[in-house]
Amino acid sequence: VTTTTTASHKEIIQSQINETSQLRDTVGITKNLFAMSKEMAEMDAQIFELKQKAALSAEIKGVLDSWVRHESALREREQRQIADQVMERVQAALKDPKTQNQILAQAIADVERVVASKKA
Repeated sequence: VTTTTTASHKEIIQSQINETSQLRDTVGITKNLFAMSKEMAEMDAQIFELKQKAALSAEIKGVLDSWVRHESALREREQRQIADQVMERVQAALKDPKTQNQILAQAIADVERVVASKKA
């Protein structure tokens, strides 16, 4: 009876030793987990910061693109106004009798020159 009791007691003690030896690594594992958790928190902070920078860059790009489109529209409008003004001036000049006489005289001179060159 004592041998079975002793053997049983030995098994209980041995299982407690095994359980305790497994718990021996708990401190190291906990430290490693804490270090990993800290590193993950730092990475999350960096990711958040990079996302914020990317969002800011996208917003700035959008604003700059908007300004470029606005400036382009202004230039087109100015060019259209200048072209309209030039055409109005040319049309007004063509209505002037003095200008019409100059154009007519130049056309007659050109025709006479062509006729003279054909005769020669």
